[in-house]
Amino acid sequence: MKRFPLLLLFLCSACQKPAAELMGFRIVLVGNGVPSETQPPRRLFRLDEAQGVGMWEAAQLALDSSRRTLTLRERVQLEGFDDGGDTVEAEKIASELVDRPEVLAIIGHTSSATTRAAANVYRLASIPLLMPIATSPRAMLPLAGGPRARNAFRLIPSDDRAQAPAVALIATDSLRARSIYLVADVSPAAREHSEPLADAIASLLTTVPTVPQLVDRTRDDLGAVAEKIRAQRADLVIFVGYVSTAQELLFALRNAYPSRDSVLRPRLILTDGARDSNLDVSGFESYWFFPLPGTEAFGNGSSDLQLLRKLRLRRGQETYEMYSYDAVLILAEAVDRCADKGISRSCIIDELASGKLFRGVVLSYSFREGENSLSGFNVFRSSPNDPTFTLHWRLSSEVVNTTLAARPR
Repeated sequence: MKRFPLLLLFLCSACQKPAAELMGFRIVLVGNGVPSETQPPRRLFRLDEAQGVGMWEAAQLALDSSRRTLTLRERVQLEGFDDGGDTVEAEKIASELVDRPEVLAIIGHTSSATTRAAANVYRLASIPLLMPIATSPRAMLPLAGGPRARNAFRLIPSDDRAQAPAVALIATDSLRARSIYLVADVSPAAREHSEPLADAIASLLTTVPTVPQLVDRTRDDLGAVAEKIRAQRADLVIFVGYVSTAQELLFALRNAYPSRDSVLRPRLILTDGARDSNLDVSGFESYWFFPLPGTEAFGNGSSDLQLLRKLRLRRGQETYEMYSYDAVLILAEAVDRCADKGISRSCIIDELASGKLFRGVVLSYSFREGENSLSGFNVFRSSPNDPTFTLHWRLSSEVVNTTLAARPR
């Protein structure tokens, strides 16, 4: 009985703690294919979901195994939601998340369209959003217009600042294309990513005849598109979009250029959204653009790098996992900085927006107006007889943009 007042005192002091502290904070990942404990499983296989699965597995690995997240894992748990690549579902999930006080930050989504649809909800609630995959410049802008959201931070380079100039430079200076066919994927959920990137590339291809083509795989005849490419005698096809449409276009191109005419086949440039080990590029000389060079390009490296390499071997491919892993490392550092001031959404936003340097596994990040000011781009090549992609060129965004700016218009 003598201990009863002490027990009562303990219970009362616990009741006074914030709800988020009692439940533990949450970092939530949202994207196409992200595993969820609260949603019913989606039974249909979706080719584009591999990026969401990879994003989740890398974030989970960082929280569970990195030496740099020891204190973070005592404070937070990861939670996943699958938006199915659908903008309506993405916005619905976002609306549910922002009302939960224990949700400290969001990592996601896996397309520019779903990211933009949800980002507006996160913006109104001032919840930090770390973007490891969405590259469209539109993804940072509110749907109703106005300045970019202050709560959003993109780890991957923005298309208009990095990928578009890199594609244009390689197409003209390295591949010396004479006739280009520029295919933009405007299938559901792809337009938000593909259209601005294709427009940015086209604006830089001023010295080469270029035919633009919008393609929606749900309604357009890709066989007819392939025949147009052949009739145009294009020696380079630039595909901007996602892997599902890329797969169908490659099938159509093989039919348009049968084996006996394989020497007439155009070379292919594939932008980052089409990166997937399931994409069959055999029979074509192909160039894949991606902001990360691959974990094998960094030597022995740290224990974090070794963890990512093991993940790559287990998954059999490598996409945006490093950015997702880095997002957790960045949040760990921001949360540590906020510990003395009080861990909150607003404190994390202030830390990320401060321009301070954050270290990832091998990359560094310093956010200016939500964009990482430290970025580059990489080009992988495969031959017609060997569809294995190997690193071919590494490009500095600063050098690429300086070279293009020096050209006469």
